[in-house]
Amino acid sequence: MRHPSYALRRIDAGSRSGAESWEFSVFTEPNKPDDEGVTFRAMVFPDDPGGTLQVSPELEAQRAWYEQLAYGLRALDRTPRLAALYDPGS
Repeated sequence: MRHPSYALRRIDAGSRSGAESWEFSVFTEPNKPDDEGVTFRAMVFPDDPGGTLQVSPELEAQRAWYEQLAYGLRALDRTPRLAALYDPGS
């Protein structure tokens, strides 16, 4: 079984706005050289109570990918509130 590969990159390093911008890429066929993947933007607002994460509805709809984004952020010591996981009705 082939598994996707994921990449997470902060794109605003050095920004002083408080919010962090990230690119989250998913490569569904990473063994193929022409797999360009799909990339989503994510915003982490660490100053909100507990921190929050803002992503597109398209990424929220891909629950497995959204969870992988959460794992990646946790690995980088970011623990924002993931509304699409904990509040699926909102």
